[in-house]
Amino acid sequence: MYPTPTSSATHSQLQQPQQQEQEQRQMPPQHPYSLKSQIQNHNLTPTLSPLPYLVVRTPSKNLPIYQTSKSGGSKHITTIRKIKGDLQGLANAVRTALGLEEYITDVRGRKKPNVVINWTTRHVVVRGWRGPEIKRWAEANGF
Repeated sequence: MYPTPTSSATHSQLQQPQQQEQEQRQMPPQHPYSLKSQIQNHNLTPTLSPLPYLVVRTPSKNLPIYQTSKSGGSKHITTIRKIKGDLQGLANAVRTALGLEEYITDVRGRKKPNVVINWTTRHVVVRGWRGPEIKRWAEANGF
């Protein structure tokens, strides 16, 4: 397998191929299309910090934001479904993006929240017909 040393081959000549093999093992192969080389060559850096929540799109690539009416059509709600991550953070972000107050006071003087979290189904429910506004906000944030 290995060449046997002869009188004409010196010790340093036999070590050179071994050193080359070790150098090749230490250096990983360079792929021209690897992400690491693209980042090093083009100085690509992420522009946005990752959000602690994610709204996953439906299989038909639509946003899972739905408007429904209840109580004979007198109560309008908008539901955000398919949420991964921090529900409270998403609810706060939607509330501030829409400019909603935390609570509204009904006719009887009861405080009712504008944005509610259903922890069982992991949905965020917003009072009113807010579908187009929430969809614009979600698309602007990269969902």
